[in-house]
Amino acid sequence: MTLKGHVDSLSPASGVSYSTIDAHNATGNFTKIAQRLPVKISLDAKQLLLSQLRVGMSVVPTIDVVK
Repeated sequence: MTLKGHVDSLSPASGVSYSTIDAHNATGNFTKIAQRLPVKISLDAKQLLLSQLRVGMSVVPTIDVVK
């Protein structure tokens, strides 16, 4: 499914940066923790596939940067 839109806003930092408690691994082993950067993407109106979107869906966005 491909939809078109534009980046409306980017958060200045990940959620971990704002956390009052550091995320530490209790076992002492290295664990990769995914850093998620909140991005708001506004979808263009009048696309037929918009009606198929549901709350909680995951996406893998591709963003083309135009200078």
